[in-house]
Amino acid sequence: MRDACLVCGISQAQKRLGICPVCYARTCRDHAFRRSGKHFCSEECAAMFFYGTGEDEEEETEQ
Repeated sequence: MRDACLVCGISQAQKRLGICPVCYARTCRDHAFRRSGKHFCSEECAAMFFYGTGEDEEEETEQ
């Protein structure tokens, strides 16, 4: 795992980095995507966290 912002490359020693709860990528506050008070690396990870991928729903209908 890198100890630098995924976007700008600034290190943990220079600036506090948040960790995305979906993919565990690190981003600085300037490059974070925030939704409902949580820190994500992208809008896609935020959507996956809150809405899922839809795979579980497909499996349930097949049974």
